[in-house]
Amino acid sequence: MNHFITSITILALSATSLIARVNSPEDNSLIASSPNITAGRAVTFNNRAYFVVDDGVHGEELWSSDGTDGGTFLLRDINPGSPGSGVHNLTVAGAQLFFSANDGTHGFELWKTDGTPQGTVLVKDIASGADSSMPADFAVMNNVLFFAATNGATGRELWRSDGSAANTTLIVDLFHGSASSEPLELTTVGNTIFFSAAAPQTNHGRKGTNIGRELWKTNGTAAGTSLVKDIWSGFGSSAPSKFVALNNIVFFTASTSELGNELWRSDGTSAGTVLVKDITPGFAGSLFGPSRTFQGRLYFNVNAQFWKSDGTAQGTMPATDFAPGISENSFISADFDVVGSRAVFTAMTPTAFELWATDGTASGTQFLRSRLPNDEAFIEVPIVSLATGNLVFFDAFDPATGTELYATDGTAAGTRLVRDFFPNQSDPFVTPLFLTGVNGAAFLSADAGISGRELWISRGTPGDPRIVHDFLRD
Repeated sequence: MNHFITSITILALSATSLIARVNSPEDNSLIASSPNITAGRAVTFNNRAYFVVDDGVHGEELWSSDGTDGGTFLLRDINPGSPGSGVHNLTVAGAQLFFSANDGTHGFELWKTDGTPQGTVLVKDIASGADSSMPADFAVMNNVLFFAATNGATGRELWRSDGSAANTTLIVDLFHGSASSEPLELTTVGNTIFFSAAAPQTNHGRKGTNIGRELWKTNGTAAGTSLVKDIWSGFGSSAPSKFVALNNIVFFTASTSELGNELWRSDGTSAGTVLVKDITPGFAGSLFGPSRTFQGRLYFNVNAQFWKSDGTAQGTMPATDFAPGISENSFISADFDVVGSRAVFTAMTPTAFELWATDGTASGTQFLRSRLPNDEAFIEVPIVSLATGNLVFFDAFDPATGTELYATDGTAAGTRLVRDFFPNQSDPFVTPLFLTGVNGAAFLSADAGISGRELWISRGTPGDPRIVHDFLRD
């Protein structure tokens, strides 16, 4: 996550990912696979948590839990032995959970599960033999999975799957032959998948013209897959990125030689694909951070500011009315959670990184608690959170307890310390890390100083977190 914080060392930036084992004298078994830090390593499916764990025996494999010790089990040892199968891209599509994995024979390919060991199977060996098709950039439309995959004959192109081998097929070879169009950022908007690709523009079957990486769309068929607009006309690449769906349109950032990188929108037509606003006039462009949708608008960080957009130039401006009453000297992160009608967000104020909540009115904007005082320069607090049910779980630092687990319902009275897991105020490797939420409960990995970092569950009541499973014993 690209956060603005300077006095906090964001854990996601301190290593390639936080799924590496945690060094503990007692146990180093649970992989911290927070979706806020390493996407695609934990998900909720059929009222259970599914997550990737290295238990020290089976390597990185897919596990399932209902929140009890007896109901926590290895789904399948896909690649027997310590290397594991390296599961990624966990994505729910109807009654199936798709993911990528390597069974040691077929390379990284598309897999699925129905939540049972016998129903955890390879969908299709897209790159036959030991080669890997490396399925990635998953998106779901009408319970069908769309993804990018590599095949020796067609290169890396756009595929779809309903979970059967027969219906796991290449949609279209945009860049004909073994060259690749490299589809990225697949995003569902109604009955359309938007994505970026680097493919020639064809004209009624005649030879294509190279146009760089631009905005494309598909309805899942070859005939329904087309270039939306050549935003940077000619050989240049507008490189569409940061796609967000809102009200049947897609917002994204794109570049042109005249404007640089700015905010655009598309309804799927060339005429309806337009610049929203030239936020930074000139060719230098703007620097975009996280974005969220709330109350029918897009909120985003740009050039170290907090903005909003309704999709028009006039309605794209600094979001000064987002949380009425908060100091104008505060910087609001657009990486916020929504609980009911309220947004729970982190703001960098002159004195601290603080947690606030707002419903967009002055009376409904409340300070909840400090997450880290600005004078604590050597304390690490991950600015990530997990919304589940009517609660947001988050980490915060307090001199008496160190960095520990808190929960809030979006009110000051409903913001509380959930548990002081470990009496260590500075070690980031004992900080609670979130995995996924199931029916209002948070699954997390935490170290209580007894069995190392393990799987815990909490419903946000002070003292209620309990360890679910000790993976070292398996």
